[in-house]
Amino acid sequence: MGRVKQILPWQGSTILGEVLRQARLSCLNPLTVVLGHEAGRITREVDLKGARVAINPDFAKGQSSSLQAGLDQLPESVQAALFLLGDQPLVSAAVIDRLVRKYHELKSPLLIPVYQGRRGNPVLIERKLFPELMRLQGDTGARVLFEEHADSIHEVQVSEKGILQDIDTWAQYQELFGQEKG
Repeated sequence: MGRVKQILPWQGSTILGEVLRQARLSCLNPLTVVLGHEAGRITREVDLKGARVAINPDFAKGQSSSLQAGLDQLPESVQAALFLLGDQPLVSAAVIDRLVRKYHELKSPLLIPVYQGRRGNPVLIERKLFPELMRLQGDTGARVLFEEHADSIHEVQVSEKGILQDIDTWAQYQELFGQEKG
């Protein structure tokens, strides 16, 4: 994108600020934020109150290092982790809470939200799969687990398109930001 997208303006805050606002409105506890590239700047410009901050010095190694930095911060009492993306400001607290409720109801090790037949984020992963996440390398996210544990996935239907909408380009930001303002 050529910019630090987490700090782009969004609803009187920033993109990451909105992600965190929705997380704070949800039942998530504890809340951990993983920062890598431009961590100092993001720390200055985003309200991180109430969140544990994990700095990932190995962010250049890819997504796996950020997943692992976040998992390292979790207390042993945490049964599962919900992985929110810092560039998905349209994921609501209601979607987060729906995934957490479904986890407590089903105890499924992998929960993925689905909107109109398409899988999105955030995903919820049970602690028993954390060792596999800790072995990932490079620019690999949790998607690798989806193939290996396909029979353990529970898809959770949601009514919000925001689970599919992340901001990777300036055009996507302008399109989504325009939707939010309008």
